[in-house]
Amino acid sequence: MSGWEIYIVGVDEKHQKKGVGNLLIDTALDTLRGIKNEFNYVFVRVKKTPHSFKMHSILMKIGFHHVTDITFKD
Repeated sequence: MSGWEIYIVGVDEKHQKKGVGNLLIDTALDTLRGIKNEFNYVFVRVKKTPHSFKMHSILMKIGFHHVTDITFKD
């Protein structure tokens, strides 16, 4: 699939729960919307960890959809 990927977004613990994660995602999406090209999709990989739960909920609220789970073996 062709598209953009938001690769890493992180918020230091002392700045969490202040809307910084939302602002980072909004800014990234606004930037991608301003680029004219053939890519219509934006992908975000979210690990299944307690730290990633909030980012997952932010993404779901703004319209991202869960596509698949990928399991890596050690």
